[in-house]
Amino acid sequence: MLYLTRAFVGCPTGPLNCLVLPRATFIAYPTADAVVVLDASSLALVRVLALREVFPASQHTNAAVSCLAVDPALKIIVASVGTHIAAWSLSGVHNNIFRVHSSLILPDGDIVTALDCRSGLLAVGSQSGLSIFTLILENDLLTWSKKWSASVTIPYSVKFAPTLAYIATTSSVDTQVRVFSTASGVQTQAIAHPRPVSGLMWRYSSALRGDDPVLFTITSDSVLRIFLPVVDSPHRLQLHLAIDPFSSLTGSPRFRTGSSSKIVWLDRDIIAPVIKNLLARSTCDNEDMEMQKLREIEDEKLDLFVRVLEDGSTILSVVANIDRKPPTLLRYFTLSHSPPGTIYPPPSHLYFLPRAETTLTLVTSPPLRTFEISTVTLLSGRADSLQLCAAGSEKLSQEESKISHFVRTPAGRGVAVVRADGGETWVVTDGGTNLARVESWASADHVVVLDGGQQLEMFQSSENKKKELHEVARDPDGQELTIWDSNESEFASGLEHRRIFSAAEPINDLDWTSTPDNQSILAVGFTNHIELLCQQRKTYFDEDPGWSICWRVELGNFVPYPISDSIWLANGSFLVGAGHQMFLYSQSSREADMSTYSLFEYVARVNGPLQDYHPQMLLQCLLWGKLALVKQIIVRMAQMFRTADQFYWKPLPVEDYLQAEQTTQFDANHCKSYNLLFDATSATES
Repeated sequence: MLYLTRAFVGCPTGPLNCLVLPRATFIAYPTADAVVVLDASSLALVRVLALREVFPASQHTNAAVSCLAVDPALKIIVASVGTHIAAWSLSGVHNNIFRVHSSLILPDGDIVTALDCRSGLLAVGSQSGLSIFTLILENDLLTWSKKWSASVTIPYSVKFAPTLAYIATTSSVDTQVRVFSTASGVQTQAIAHPRPVSGLMWRYSSALRGDDPVLFTITSDSVLRIFLPVVDSPHRLQLHLAIDPFSSLTGSPRFRTGSSSKIVWLDRDIIAPVIKNLLARSTCDNEDMEMQKLREIEDEKLDLFVRVLEDGSTILSVVANIDRKPPTLLRYFTLSHSPPGTIYPPPSHLYFLPRAETTLTLVTSPPLRTFEISTVTLLSGRADSLQLCAAGSEKLSQEESKISHFVRTPAGRGVAVVRADGGETWVVTDGGTNLARVESWASADHVVVLDGGQQLEMFQSSENKKKELHEVARDPDGQELTIWDSNESEFASGLEHRRIFSAAEPINDLDWTSTPDNQSILAVGFTNHIELLCQQRKTYFDEDPGWSICWRVELGNFVPYPISDSIWLANGSFLVGAGHQMFLYSQSSREADMSTYSLFEYVARVNGPLQDYHPQMLLQCLLWGKLALVKQIIVRMAQMFRTADQFYWKPLPVEDYLQAEQTTQFDANHCKSYNLLFDATSATES
């Protein structure tokens, strides 16, 4: 009835980490003291992992997650804050349940600067150098045991080779890529680059033999370099090809003046199944140009690269002969060049991920967006090869500051988010399924939102929470919640509902809203969930309370922060704040079944106006002596079922209920008198 339609959990400012599962693909990025896990295809929130789950004392600090890594084999997410490292593992049964896996604390002052995790091996770059840890079971607990450490220049990035035989590091203070043996910790090579290294990735192919590594590096001038093993010394890498941003261009000065671009390698484990599915659906006799290119890529095992230029155009290029044995010259050529604006604004990071049998998912950051890619149209360089599926919200300066409370306009069309450091105003858009930011401020004690959220007044004052016809009082057994009717009379005290909540679960917030037919809903906020109470229609057959829980908003399953405030907005939307994040619930959702009721529809069914033919209405009419009216309703329904194709009921006028019932006078002289329940004939026959 209420669906999570938008989660404002913070925007990524750097690279993402990807976790590919059999039925889904997740992306993870740090924000404040947490790690946000989203579904790659829709950017739907999966889980928020906070450091307080592993280190409870961290909730009293303002430390932020600095490094993040994902182990695709063991499905582990590792994050670090200062000298503390926390790990969560994905449940083997449910794809959206993460549990605390393990933790690691480095010596004081040895701040973590880089992380990577593969198959139970953890590489930690810190102020003291590089360390490798292995996962062991000690006293029935998973712990990290140091395997070796090396004193090197402070690592900025560390990457395990797919075979785990090597590990490469980069540093922000020099231009070298250092390669170490994972088994011994010995540095096998230092590869100098003319400029700082901004990207590092290992390539793996089933055609390679043994531990032969292939390394791709990207420098700050957007030049991609490919390093292959030396024949006589396979543990050493040699430069075989360098691809600068202008290698694929045809001499256009418009591109030569560009200062930057981004290039990414399409992992063959991701692109190869899509190509095979496309080729299996085509016939060799009637293949078009795109299908012929796909067949050539599959037959020759070509490596694909996508480069995004500053104007938003993309270049799809190919490198051949990387897997050739013995090594030979690498061939590089361009397949397609899309028009400007294909991906705009151009992102800093791109990730090609699996989606369906014939399409891929492209995730960019920042800005955070997800696209559906048609592999066939991508080869032709068409602008419509990318279809935007979802986009994250814009980066806010105060989005990592904890939320204190909300302030709304009387109609609920605008809301102010008051944070520990400043805040911002938002307006409700898209029928209550989204919020748009209007303005932000640095500091204020009290905020008043005017003109539907378009104007803002700030002044110094003490906070005054909203008050309605409810009361929360302390009780020896817990907290007592009472709901009162303002229309008190001599026949009724006005008390409609009374309930005692456990003292272990204190009430933190209360907020009212009204439905279009003037039904009331009360939101009762607790630490990790919110209960919505609505009034129930009284009957003559049960003793149910006048108010009951109609819905429950549960945040504890995917958000570790306590709820700070909740508030009703226009169109029946409901905004919840927890930590530094906001969650917008709405009456409708794309995933909702059309047969399900919205919250307002459900409340109308349990306490709203009844149709004339409702059994409770007919019973009440009988109690009032409206026999002719009941007969009229039943006859009219019977006629409608016999003649009409669709059932449509026109409500009876109110005057029909108010007019006096016409009674028929019977002549007692013409009535036969009986002394027994049955006459004598009936009694004899029985």
